[in-house]
Amino acid sequence: MAVVEMTGISLIGPEEEIVELAGELLTLGNFEPVTLDFALERRPASLSSGGARIVTFQKNPYDELLEKLDHVWKVAGAELPEELGCIRGTPPCSRDECFERVAEVAKRIEDWKNREEALEEKREKLLAAGNFLDALADVGRNVEESLNTRYLSITFGRLSSENYKKLEEMAAVTPLLVYPAAAEKGYILVIVFCAKDYMEEAGKIFRSVYLKEYELGEIFEGAGEDLRERLRERQLDTERELRVLREAPRNYLERSRTEMEKLYCSVHSLQRIYALCQKRGELGGIFILSGIIPSPTLGEVSGRVDELGPNTLLLTEKGRDLQKRGRELPTLLKNNFLAKTFQEIVALYSLPAYGETDPSPLVALSFCLFFAFMFGDVGHGFMIAAGAWYLAKKGILSKAFASVIRIAGVSAMIFGLLYGSVFGSEEILPSLWTSPMRGIDDLIRTSLFVGVAFMSMGILINIPALRRAGRWGKMLFDGEGLAGFLFY
Repeated sequence: MAVVEMTGISLIGPEEEIVELAGELLTLGNFEPVTLDFALERRPASLSSGGARIVTFQKNPYDELLEKLDHVWKVAGAELPEELGCIRGTPPCSRDECFERVAEVAKRIEDWKNREEALEEKREKLLAAGNFLDALADVGRNVEESLNTRYLSITFGRLSSENYKKLEEMAAVTPLLVYPAAAEKGYILVIVFCAKDYMEEAGKIFRSVYLKEYELGEIFEGAGEDLRERLRERQLDTERELRVLREAPRNYLERSRTEMEKLYCSVHSLQRIYALCQKRGELGGIFILSGIIPSPTLGEVSGRVDELGPNTLLLTEKGRDLQKRGRELPTLLKNNFLAKTFQEIVALYSLPAYGETDPSPLVALSFCLFFAFMFGDVGHGFMIAAGAWYLAKKGILSKAFASVIRIAGVSAMIFGLLYGSVFGSEEILPSLWTSPMRGIDDLIRTSLFVGVAFMSMGILINIPALRRAGRWGKMLFDGEGLAGFLFY
């Protein structure tokens, strides 16, 4: 039950071995990568008087691949694979396979998107054309008469809602008549009437509002009595194609789910591996990867290096030696179940620095004791424990905090039995120790004794920590050292 001792390691070898070993370090867990200037005593710019440069890498190429795959799942309306199954282990697909497959899938999605946009535009044109036909029918005119006028020019096009407002404002001061035929998804299809003599000026206005013009002759090709019906059929066909196209990403993902999840996990793992190697160095084709691992796992790491990296050199440095060089080491706590539960409480304040004493066991004991001492009641303790269990089951409370509250509730129930208190009543159960209402003197004496005991325990725990740190003066004469313990 203490802060785990750490060891610094550096792997030096060819790229393929370093990348594979980085994947194994992910599998083992608790590997903290560090920059080269952390691992090297000399300046990282050079390793020798000859000035051999160490090149470091910062950009992670797999970030973009992962974003593209995230987009595939988003477009398909599906949930991403569980990342827990993708974090550890050697990637099932190689780097080249990942780049090739992601590019292929991304192109497929892009093609579907472009086709969907084209069909959307076609559907909007057909919808607007139908509305235009209905408007002509209301005034008793047909398409041929309207398109083949001597003095009138008709322009059909699409523009954004914001630019449509600008076009309306210009129409108020120019000889333009603007008719909104259809509106959808922030765009408006309009039919603009103006004199043919004014078309040159009208063209400038259309360009200023970014009006995308459509050829009316193409839309009304083959005009006749059944034109409205044919337009409706073309519109229905377009909508059917759109529905099929919108379902294409989801159907593709369902058909290829196993393969796609394998690809996603491969890219995710490679992205994590590269993140470990992101601050690595390269020296003449030899790659360097440095980090911090728990000392108990050093034997396993060494075995993996012997197995997977025959050409890789493993260098180690003890944590205390790194500290002497002024390096700050990460903290990893190792406790039993009860104390581990209260690590969350310790983390709320601050984790102990490397080399300091882990307060989790003392926090577990003091939290349960003090809470139960103050709020000892069988009924209230049961309600607290039951409420924590229910909130954890509903996902409102995290598992760790729910465990803390449940343990506190059980402790309150135990002291409730000592007090003989049930929902504030001391008449239901006999007290096994004292009564909060009638034994106040006992409670005051006990609280003073427990307070002094815990303060003294804290000083006693701090004395060995100061000795290990070599701070002899503070250990002997400080208020938190031996002098403080003797005169407290």
